[in-house]
Parts: sequence; structure tokens; C-alpha cells
Amino acid sequence: MNIILITGGAFQGKKEFAKERFPDIPVLSDIHLLIREDLLNGMDESGIKKDIFSKIKEGAIDGRIVVISDDIGYGIVPIDPFERSWREVTGRIVSEIAKEAECFFRVMAGIEERIK
Repeated sequence: MNIILITGGAFQGKKEFAKERFPDIPVLSDIHLLIREDLLNGMDESGIKKDIFSKIKEGAIDGRIVVISDDIGYGIVPIDPFERSWREVTGRIVSEIAKEAECFFRVMAGIEERIK
């Protein structure tokens, strides 16, 4: 599987970068929101991880896919237990995706930085 992971803050140009740089590769965006939805539906972290990796495999064409997630791990730690859990679970799952990824980019203010 050839995963290209793109992270960065909200509205920083991640999707635009993916469209310009990888126009012929399918995109699975807003992983952070898919994780939130799974948490709201009562799934545990292990089940969410399986669900996300299943979506990655299903969305890939010829083993290639771009995965995009907002980086929600910076800033003040939320006081709300659910929001804190969402942040932590998202961080761990995106870290797992990064380990599996062939390439990993961070986009800030429309400028990409290759991490891996």
C-alpha cells in the first residue's frame, strides 16, 4: 500500500496541495472527523483504527491513496473529556498512518514540508 499522508492546521491548503501534487491519486480527507464520528458512535480505539485502515484500503486505487487529516494536537488541552479523548485517539491513529505511509507532508499556510 502506498499511502501519502498530509497533515496541517485547518484551512491551511492541504486539499489544494493534494490536488496539485497528486492529481491522479484518490483522496480520503478529514480523517480526524471520521475518528470523531466513530467515537460518537461508541467505538473503542481499536475498532476505530480498524475502521480507518479499512477505509484507506477501500479508497485506494492500484494500492495508492492520499490521506488528509487536520492536526488537532496543538494548543490548549481540552477540558471536556470527549474532546480530549478525540484529540488523543486521533493523534495515535494518525501516528500509525504515518508509520505506514510512503510519504508524509505537513502543510502550513499553503506551503508543504516533506517529513518522510
